Amino acid sequence: MKPKLKIVIFDGSFKTRPFINTVIKSLGKKHLIYVLGFDSELDEKIQRVRYVDLGTQSNKLNLFRRSLGFVFKNIFKKGGIKDFQKFIKLIVRFDSSGLKHFNFNKALGQIKPDIVHIQWISLLPYCETILNNNSYNVVLSQLGYQINVRPFVDVENEVYLKYLYPKITGFHSVSEAIKEKSDLLYASPSKIDKVIYSGFNFSSFPSVCFYEKQEILQLLSVGRPHWIKGYDYMIKACEDLKKNHVDFHYTIVGAKGNEELIYMINDLNLQEYITITDSLPQKEVYQLMVNSSLLVLPSLAEGIANVVIEAMAIGLPVLSTRCGGVVELITDNETGFLVPTRDKSALSKKIQDFNMLSLDRINTLRVKAREKVEKSHNIEKMTTDFEVLYYDCLQNH
Repeated sequence: MKPKLKIVIFDGSFKTRPFINTVIKSLGKKHLIYVLGFDSELDEKIQRVRYVDLGTQSNKLNLFRRSLGFVFKNIFKKGGIKDFQKFIKLIVRFDSSGLKHFNFNKALGQIKPDIVHIQWISLLPYCETILNNNSYNVVLSQLGYQINVRPFVDVENEVYLKYLYPKITGFHSVSEAIKEKSDLLYASPSKIDKVIYSGFNFSSFPSVCFYEKQEILQLLSVGRPHWIKGYDYMIKACEDLKKNHVDFHYTIVGAKGNEELIYMINDLNLQEYITITDSLPQKEVYQLMVNSSLLVLPSLAEGIANVVIEAMAIGLPVLSTRCGGVVELITDNETGFLVPTRDKSALSKKIQDFNMLSLDRINTLRVKAREKVEKSHNIEKMTTDFEVLYYDCLQNH
């Protein structure tokens, strides 16, 4: 039997994203899980998880007190006097960033974890000391803009990651496409990089048992108003739909107030066809999915978009661009629909083609989509995959 692990999860705060909450709950049944974070207010903590407060970023006094707590706890231990001297220097300089790094390292020193799992590339600066000293097994999750785009448009960031990546014990990639991006920064025969898909408890999802074709085609997108999400191409596709007399309404959840999108909608006279809302609670998003005709993901780049997995599980057909790991989820015309990126005409045509499909054809596709995500995105497989990654890191470190 393999040993129980001490695993530190560092997501920047206690308010970890839903995917990480699922990982924590599942791994916490077998292993000791510690969540390190700043800004410690949390309405509901996960059972069996140890939360370690690193101080409040926006409150220097709180940050100071937390640092002082770490100092006094170790003052009579080896290195305690040096810690105290370092703490005094940081206070004299009013160095909040230095105090945050100090607290992070002292917390790890108290826990002595087997694995330190960093959830975002942007958090790597906190790990420079432990990486340079080879202190712990560090696992880095790779997802989104920080691996898909930034290193390849920001030379300074690329150089920084190429310096740190060889020091990292193992990597978690959310898709094969992300893994390929990672290899552009650092590739080695000994590199540990495991693709682990998000796991979901599908029994808790609402289900569109009886999908109906609606008189007005209800199109839905969910996500922040970043240029990488490709909403401008979808809005231009909506202009084509209007010109072709398609009865539709398009809702974008999470982009309310974005001036560029609002300007484009007004400029194309699409105010009656497009609604932009604030971000919504997950349950409300799921209910919108139940009442929609088609989820549209017009992104220019993605790891694997959880919203696509959720829609497929619920039974909402998905139209996506061929971006990143989405092609690992969707087979065109079998488990969803795919079009090239940056192509508003292809989006418009595919939506019109979808609108002409029979209900039987749509239902066949919906069943296959659900089967696909149940097989590759279940919690049990995700948990096993993470354990394999962690033990591989221990064995090879």
